Amino acid sequence: MSKEAVFQNVESLQQVVNIINEAAAALNDKTRTIRESPIPEVLAGALGQVLVG
Repeated sequence: MSKEAVFQNVESLQQVVNIINEAAAALNDKTRTIRESPIPEVLAGALGQVLVG
């Protein structure tokens, strides 16, 4: 990653925490499906943060 990530405040890191937690849950539960997961909302929120700035 050549561009340094800059976060406005600690709260703005929450989306990163959510993605990491969701990935960990998926790795620990092989039967987990996307329907049982909040990952679409988590990724949409993270993408929104990236696009906004």
